[in-house]
Amino acid sequence: MGMWISIARSPICSFVLELHKTHSMMEPKLHFAPTPPCMGWVSMNRLAEEVCRVAEGRGQCLLTRKETNAPAGSRLERIWTRYIGYPWIIRSRVKSGLLHILDHSFADLLSHVRPGVKKVIYLHDLIPLVEPGNLLPSQQGRFLRTVLQLKRADAVVCISDYTRSEAVRLLGLKPERLHVAHLGAAELPSPDPEVLVKAMSQRPYLLSVGSTLKRKNLEILPAILSKLPMPPTLVRVGQALPHALAEKIRSQGTLIELGRLPDAELAAWYRHAAATLVPSTHEGFGLPVIEAMSVGCPVVCSHATSLPEAGGAAALYFDPSDSDAAAEACLRLLNDPQARAHFVEASLHHARQFTWQAHWEKLQAIYQNLIPCWANGIK
Repeated sequence: MGMWISIARSPICSFVLELHKTHSMMEPKLHFAPTPPCMGWVSMNRLAEEVCRVAEGRGQCLLTRKETNAPAGSRLERIWTRYIGYPWIIRSRVKSGLLHILDHSFADLLSHVRPGVKKVIYLHDLIPLVEPGNLLPSQQGRFLRTVLQLKRADAVVCISDYTRSEAVRLLGLKPERLHVAHLGAAELPSPDPEVLVKAMSQRPYLLSVGSTLKRKNLEILPAILSKLPMPPTLVRVGQALPHALAEKIRSQGTLIELGRLPDAELAAWYRHAAATLVPSTHEGFGLPVIEAMSVGCPVVCSHATSLPEAGGAAALYFDPSDSDAAAEACLRLLNDPQARAHFVEASLHHARQFTWQAHWEKLQAIYQNLIPCWANGIK
């Protein structure tokens, strides 16, 4: 009996019960298929949250959303959900209308969609095909097989013009099925007052936010800092830097590592930073650029791939291999108050263009092309 109680309480059993529950509900015309929360992918959880919010009930999310920062489930739960549970929901739940898959990593779900259902899917990036990093050849091959399934879609929503061009070049997708819709930027809350005071007590500092993936090009940071005349301070938010890299940075100045922060604390560090540094060699779009700008933090970033789309005329750019140019841009913001004031104002203005409402309007235009009655407000 104890074993059966354990099974009944397991995430897999809950997934089956969720299928049964949704099966009895009225079927809408638009279905959102988010990344399963058990994957533990925070950025994809946030995307699903924002898309479903801005849709204002005009579509149904096929999975129950959990807390954005919810941890990943067990390996068994993830495998079962991906290859058994989720395809089952797609086949059983989506019988007509339009299915929008929110993550290209689940493009294999397209093969489980019933005939007659229109299929839309996001393409965020094809980075594993260009800069595989630590991926094994078998993992890269599996990713390629997955994203080739994008050819089954009626429309692919690319989050940047650069990603669209890669889809044509690397996958041979038909340009007429590729639509560009920049994502909205997360609206950060007001800065935490106590943390803001702490940030203001620091001498002028540069900010680095995000992961330590190889394509983030963080190895260039010591060279940039070494060219600044004053002992520089780098504040780091996100994944901890590798020990060797951290020591190199400390040899040039001060390093403050804060780890992952609540949004209100992050906003405080953005607000008082001289600039946010984004030296990446490859991005699908570059939401951290918009995130920094949205609270008035100037951005110094590389001109690689899609980053100029994100930063527009409001960012200062450098070649991702040119530490001299990066240091020069940082010095401009550190030493020239008028220049910094200009880029603060330009950043705030630029960031206002990237809203989820604007993104939703572009999605609706795509939906309307596939289901003309969408314009009449049919759910």
